[in-house]
Amino acid sequence: MKKADWAVLLPTQADLAIGISEKEEEQTLLSLYGRSRRSVIGSHIRIGKKAGEAFWDLYQEFQDKKRKILTANKSPLAGEPAAIENPVKNSKPKKEKKIQSAMAALYARFSKKFGKLIGRSGASKLLLVELQLDSSLAVYAYHKERAGS
Repeated sequence: MKKADWAVLLPTQADLAIGISEKEEEQTLLSLYGRSRRSVIGSHIRIGKKAGEAFWDLYQEFQDKKRKILTANKSPLAGEPAAIENPVKNSKPKKEKKIQSAMAALYARFSKKFGKLIGRSGASKLLLVELQLDSSLAVYAYHKERAGS
């Protein structure tokens, strides 16, 4: 996929900055899918033994960079109940655009790197699974924030 294609899929990414810790993220995925993020990805993508270690190292680097973007650019929804009640009225378009742009660039850069290890088709599938997992986490974070816990 081209960088512009990923940008269309990224709006929910900004919502992840609501503040779920890495440990809580993993626990949430276990409760939603019955498996870890790594296990879910492994069930959707064929990763050969040769590419396995290099793939997971690259994947960890991708996750670290993604988390860094999201935590450095807090979403306008982060901790602001009024923004959660009316996200359109209370959104900060420049900040959202900055997050989307950074995430689109990250996805494009890593799509090429993953493509070298697992092929273009595998890389596209991986990034789509990522978006699905992250969307699930965004919904979880939204409901957690609304519940005030």
